[in-house]
Amino acid sequence: MNEYKKNLIDSLYMLSSLEKQTRYHAEVPMADVPCELISIWFDDGFYVDDVEFRNLFSDYEWNTLLEFNDFYESILSKLPEQFEALIISPYWLDLVEKAKELLARLEGNLYQIPRK
Repeated sequence: MNEYKKNLIDSLYMLSSLEKQTRYHAEVPMADVPCELISIWFDDGFYVDDVEFRNLFSDYEWNTLLEFNDFYESILSKLPEQFEALIISPYWLDLVEKAKELLARLEGNLYQIPRK
């Protein structure tokens, strides 16, 4: 699997799991986890303006990813900066659910996503 797709999938698995987010927060206490959770998508996961990255995906995959990206962008300013507040925020909980839905939509025949 392409390294960019692998990073994207890893980002989605982290965004789709409050358990993984909480574990990361506990294991890396010096990390600014809310900031990291934004960075893993916008800096390390999804390159919306990169033509080569875009070409790695079918139209269906790309449009599905764009939907998620647009939603994430729309809630950024509403997200709390403290981890404890973030993981109970209704905006964040919606994002976690949308990440789960996105993984489910992309699994299987679109490209091989390793189950974690």
